Amino acid sequence: LLAGDILSTDSASPYTLEFLLAQLQRLRDEQIAVYWAGGQQDDPDLWPEQLSLPDNVHTFPVGQTEELRFSRGKEEVAAIVGRSAASSEKLRAAGFAGSKQGIPRIGLASGSIGRKDLDGKGIDYWAFGGLATRQSLKCSTTALYSGAPQGRTPDQHGPFGCELVELDYGQVTHRQLE
Repeated sequence: LLAGDILSTDSASPYTLEFLLAQLQRLRDEQIAVYWAGGQQDDPDLWPEQLSLPDNVHTFPVGQTEELRFSRGKEEVAAIVGRSAASSEKLRAAGFAGSKQGIPRIGLASGSIGRKDLDGKGIDYWAFGGLATRQSLKCSTTALYSGAPQGRTPDQHGPFGCELVELDYGQVTHRQLE
């Protein structure tokens, strides 16, 4: 899951874009699906047309919620409900609401949201982007801003990385990988 602001499409160098595409292709080669909810810096509508994303990369629309199903073989194992955000508007969890339907539901978005708004929406795990540092939201379900993989400015220092999350029959475990 990529929860937005992975890179700035306005200022990314050709090397940066090439590096990202190479990593996405490596994931494709390993048959790993990528679900990308763009943020303010990486609005999917502004992705350069001449740079096609590999077919394993699924981007979510800007300003509206879409539900995609992740399958292993012919078995659906998770529903990913995502939304890309091109502005700093506050997210509304109501757009992610749904029933469990026997498979885990993951909410994926970039932006700010009130933690009280997250409860009771039928989401097992909330993955948020838009903050440089890792932050856990206190609510009845697991909700995390995983942070950036590295500091982007000299004043951003300390542990960075990604979040490894496992969903097993509704139980969520996670840990930060620096």
